[in-house]
Amino acid sequence: MKPNLSSSKLNTKDVIVILSSLLEKKEFIKPAKYPNFSQKEARLLVDLIFFKPKDLLWRFILEEAFGDSSFGRMAFNGPSVRKVKFLHHLIETRFNGAAAARLAGFCHPKQAAYRLRKELACSL
Repeated sequence: MKPNLSSSKLNTKDVIVILSSLLEKKEFIKPAKYPNFSQKEARLLVDLIFFKPKDLLWRFILEEAFGDSSFGRMAFNGPSVRKVKFLHHLIETRFNGAAAARLAGFCHPKQAAYRLRKELACSL
C-alpha cells in the first residue's frame, strides 16, 4: 500500500509505511550506526505517531527539564502553570528571563527569573 504523498496531511499508517520503506531503499543514505533511544524518547515517538497530542513536545521538554515523569499529567496549580508559561516565554524571548517572567505573570519578574533559572539549572 502506497501512501498518498500528494495530500497535505498523512495519516499514521502512511507515516509508518514511509519510514519502513526508507529502511529498505538503497538510495536512502542511512547512518553507519543507528542511534539508540531511551524509554522516554521511544514513548515520545510512539505518542507522536499514534496520538499526536498538541502538548506532547512541551511535556517531553518539561519532563527533561524538571526530571519528573508525572509533570505533564499533574493537576496544574497556580505556581506550576506560571513555571510552564515561564519556560515557554523564556524560549520565545530568546532567554530573556525578566521578560519571560513578566509575560508568565510573576509580580517581581527579575527576582522570579533569577529564582526559576537557578531552580532549572539545579534540576538539569
